[in-house]
Amino acid sequence: MARAKRPDNDPALFTREEMRDKLLTKFSTILDYWLDESRAETVEDRMEGMMHSVLSTLDGSAADMPGFLLIPNVTPADDKYHRQNGEKHAPPITDDTTIGDAIDVGGVLHELWHRVRDKERLSPKLFGSVPLRKMDGKQELHPTSQPNEIDSTWNGG
Repeated sequence: MARAKRPDNDPALFTREEMRDKLLTKFSTILDYWLDESRAETVEDRMEGMMHSVLSTLDGSAADMPGFLLIPNVTPADDKYHRQNGEKHAPPITDDTTIGDAIDVGGVLHELWHRVRDKERLSPKLFGSVPLRKMDGKQELHPTSQPNEIDSTWNGG
């Protein structure tokens, strides 16, 4: 993918390593927050809260972080393989691909998260069976790992 030129040694800009460290530190802070969040009654509540926080960070909704592009990294070899197998897939990234050509799936993930989770819980036809299961002493809906119409690559393990 064509990359924008970064001015060398500009002290106002993070380096790649600094930005990675900043992002990983943010994720560590999110994990610590949700591990200690007493208002989340179940492990699942804490995990869903953490997932929402991570997606919010990637989407650019965290005050201390920019948003991130989230682009499927399909190589030309991947593209060839998927085409040979008749599989629908994201477009390949090449040296000529611009940011405008790529499919950025980020930006609204945190807003869509609960809608997808609710569909997963309430639509067995799409997401497999959804039995009641005890978690932390409470009956809760929880999807099972079953093959379904959305994940045609499921292999049972």
